[in-house]
Amino acid sequence: MVSGMAKHARRAPVPKKLLIGSAISAGAVLIIVLAVLLLHNGLLETLAGVFGPPAASDVSAPPDPSSPLSEEPAPPEPEPEPEPVYAYPVEMRGAFLTAGTDYWTSDKDTAGTVKGQIDAALASMLEWDFNTVFVPLSKGDRALYSSQVLETASLPDEDGGVFDPLRYILTKAKENSLYVYGVFDFHMSDKTYWDPTLAADADKMVSMVKEAAPLYGFDGYLLGNVSMAGGTTGNAEAFAAQTAFDNINAFTADAVTGVVRRAVAAIREADRNFYIGLLSRGIWAHKSVDEKGSDTASYYEEMTDGHADTLAWVEEGLFNFVMVKNFTSTVHRSASFGAVLNWWSAVCERTGTPLYISHAASKVGGSETGWNSPSQLSEQLLACRGSAAWKGSAYDSVAALRADPSGSTTALIKAYKGTILSEYISDTLKVTAPSKTTYTTNESGVSFQGSADPNFPLTINGETIELSEHGFFSQDYTLNPGVNTFTLSHKGKTVTYKVTYKVVVLQSMTPTSDMAFDGGGIIIINAVARKGASVSATVGGTKVKMVEAPVKEEDSGSEESEFMNYSGEFELPAGIPGRTQNLGAVTVTASYNGLTESKTGGSITVNALPEVERPEVDLPGTLDGLQTLSPTLGQGGQVTSGKVAVITAEYAETFLGTTTDGYSRPYNSQLPKGTTDCYVKTVYDTGNTGYSYYLFASGRRVYQKDAQLFGSEGFNANVLGTPAVKVSKSHTMLTVSPQWRIPFNVKLAPQKYSNDSLTSRPNYSIRNTGLTADYVDVTFYYVSSVGAAPDFSDSPLIRSAEWIQEGDTAWTLRLHLRHKGAFYGFSEVWDNDGNLHLSFLNPADIASNSSSKPLEGVYILLDPGHGGPYEKPSEAKLNLDYANKLRENLTALGARVEMTRTADVVLDLEDRPALTHNRGYHLLISIHMDAANNSKATGASIHFYSEYGYEAGQKLYDRVHAAETQYGVGTTAAGTPRAEPVRWNTLYINRMVHDMPSVLIECGFQTNKTDMECLIKPEYRDKLMQAVTDGVVDYFSSMPANSGARAASAPLSVPDAAPVSRRED
Repeated sequence: MVSGMAKHARRAPVPKKLLIGSAISAGAVLIIVLAVLLLHNGLLETLAGVFGPPAASDVSAPPDPSSPLSEEPAPPEPEPEPEPVYAYPVEMRGAFLTAGTDYWTSDKDTAGTVKGQIDAALASMLEWDFNTVFVPLSKGDRALYSSQVLETASLPDEDGGVFDPLRYILTKAKENSLYVYGVFDFHMSDKTYWDPTLAADADKMVSMVKEAAPLYGFDGYLLGNVSMAGGTTGNAEAFAAQTAFDNINAFTADAVTGVVRRAVAAIREADRNFYIGLLSRGIWAHKSVDEKGSDTASYYEEMTDGHADTLAWVEEGLFNFVMVKNFTSTVHRSASFGAVLNWWSAVCERTGTPLYISHAASKVGGSETGWNSPSQLSEQLLACRGSAAWKGSAYDSVAALRADPSGSTTALIKAYKGTILSEYISDTLKVTAPSKTTYTTNESGVSFQGSADPNFPLTINGETIELSEHGFFSQDYTLNPGVNTFTLSHKGKTVTYKVTYKVVVLQSMTPTSDMAFDGGGIIIINAVARKGASVSATVGGTKVKMVEAPVKEEDSGSEESEFMNYSGEFELPAGIPGRTQNLGAVTVTASYNGLTESKTGGSITVNALPEVERPEVDLPGTLDGLQTLSPTLGQGGQVTSGKVAVITAEYAETFLGTTTDGYSRPYNSQLPKGTTDCYVKTVYDTGNTGYSYYLFASGRRVYQKDAQLFGSEGFNANVLGTPAVKVSKSHTMLTVSPQWRIPFNVKLAPQKYSNDSLTSRPNYSIRNTGLTADYVDVTFYYVSSVGAAPDFSDSPLIRSAEWIQEGDTAWTLRLHLRHKGAFYGFSEVWDNDGNLHLSFLNPADIASNSSSKPLEGVYILLDPGHGGPYEKPSEAKLNLDYANKLRENLTALGARVEMTRTADVVLDLEDRPALTHNRGYHLLISIHMDAANNSKATGASIHFYSEYGYEAGQKLYDRVHAAETQYGVGTTAAGTPRAEPVRWNTLYINRMVHDMPSVLIECGFQTNKTDMECLIKPEYRDKLMQAVTDGVVDYFSSMPANSGARAASAPLSVPDAAPVSRRED
């Protein structure tokens, strides 16, 4: 039960008029007493005896005239009046227990029946953990106590006496430590009842208070129904008979206020410790009527319609507290619950008046706007908790709460107990998948995913679906060929899905439109067909075998499908001068389990060669601010000639030139901006022109979009001198100075992978071996001779170096690592003088750190995935929430932590790796939530691309998995965990980052209700991020001590490098 101190000392505000009246009354009483004494000589004689001359023994000597006069003693100061002591809970959770509604509901009820009703009502309140009862003192217009003003509602008791329901309620409530407040109904809004402008009626209202207030030991009283009915004013004859007011509205308002003042004074006179409140309607006045009013309209106003200036009463402190009857819904168009709450919150916060809200539980399930939702009361409570002035709530009927229409009260109690998170509460059926209610699919199954109100059942085709604590669901179905109908029902809402399953073998193919290419190149034909199908293409009479092709994993999240991408390459014939060649349409055929399907696409045309060779194009002097160096500058003689290709992207991903596939391989390092090579031909990808490639003479390919072609040149070999070495605390820098910006490749060796295939989909997982490299090979192309091997004796990372000749025009600088597998990434950049700077990340030196700051000196970048507009619950928001917690943890351990975004902003995928290059970070952690097209996948997973990211990923996963299993996540009980949770793949954020180990953590599946229930809870977030923090400490603690370098502790510095822009939130 939420309760506070039973008694609270607080000085009651006493209006000035009441003080004056009290002084006059005291004077009158004194005069009467003196008169009585004068009239009764016996009393005077008695007083004379008391105040007569003292006995002789008591008489003191007269004062000495020569001594100074003695001062008369000061009369004692009157004792200060004690502070009133009020009784109220810290947070009120109450309800109105009203005769005729909640008990004594029938004239045939006996006292025994009524007692049972009261007992049941109080039992429910205790079960709900309520702490306050509000008891109206009348049943309709009849008093529940013996009254001289009202007719009395009388009920015989079993013992032959009269049953007193008020005393029974008070006794039973106090036995259970409940606060109890009486409620006076002044009946002003009843046009046929009392009129406050008539003196006789005003006196009756005050007399009602005077006779009832002292009868019971209530903790206080509420004054309700103290405003007139809309459209009415005071008595016209009474108005005409007075001269103080020229306006009948002002006359009426003054009369209402007068009654209220007298009633409050009467209650205080009965017991100054009574906690007195105003039960006000929701709206004092609309802002359109009075600038101090609320943002409401078209609703009853206490001041304008009812002539009750409740705002003035609160501002002058007439009441100890105010309870507002906020009886509209949160979606009311003209006077919403929120608008009323906000206005009263501001008033009460400004005046220091405790604010309580009365909610219309009796409206739940009705037809009024918003009240058909059983979560309306829960939403109102959650809104109240955002108000600083709000001190609690009371509901207008215990009986309405006990009825629990559609689970409304159950949801309300959950909200009180904090088991409903306001951020993720589902109040209606929301289906996130499938995205359409009518569609055709080639997949044999469908998964329904979404959220619903967890307090109410959800059925699909009559079957009750299990909902998680916060209403998430995911349910899989196998489809039959043809139309499949699914009907989802929840809280009276029905949604029907019609899913047509069409069994196909070949889903799509490209190219679908006519395309023209230059001769001699290679085009890639793509198709989507069932996994395991035999797929081939025919172009110009030539059959092309198609094999499984890569799916570019540009972002996180795995979607398993029954279909697979297939691709095949077709080499175009050489072009013919002056004549085009039409090879005809491309046809793709797929066979699977005895079914065969074919699709015909666009025609392929080979462009004609020009009959006259076009003039060469001059090289530009500069390219995007980086001086371009001609390949003719090489000092070792001409190697080849052809078009000049210059890398224009900041970093260009590279691919093997011996294949035409689009598989990314970790031993193909990126080429920085300005790198120059000789163009050989274009490899066209018909499925996505953005993935067409330029093949270079050095033996590698880059995306066509990442390079620019210029005129033909001779390519001369370079003579390399001895590279320069500089060692700092953070990096070992190697500077190479060729005559022009030659291509190169950085590769860790020796290293065994799961499947380094050149003919099928490869897998560069190293989970069976870990990182086994002893050295790093840096191969330079277009090089004829080299100088001496550089000296690395000061480096904590590299032990020694040697040159190895790979052929006539390629040399490899082999860098032997000090410790097997101890490699952490590298930065690469050309400067404006044509020098290549390769900066290898040294192991973080944390051996001397204190146990309280084990990550001192470690520099970490966190990448909360996604960002931008979202609907709750959102992966983008969760990602940021988890990242903020992880940053807090890591910073507390001494790490320097930065984030790619710190707010809900859009950050393009391509922009994220740019924030990592040449910055000196020791580790990148990208944070995501996973998804699948089935509901079974469960658990966290760690993803890496570069070999040196595996160790960090494994350390993090060991800790994370131990944490998640404590909640049942990532276990067979929750679904199907990943077979390889530390996975190699080609996620963009991982494969485009090479400066440091980079891992992406999928914290769990949003499509699995067990996972999702945990993911949205702060407790689980904190547990998981603490596990990641521990994994980070484990990772850096496993590094060899950085003790080999004698260099200064200066951070990474790239001389004369092209500036790297950084995007800030």
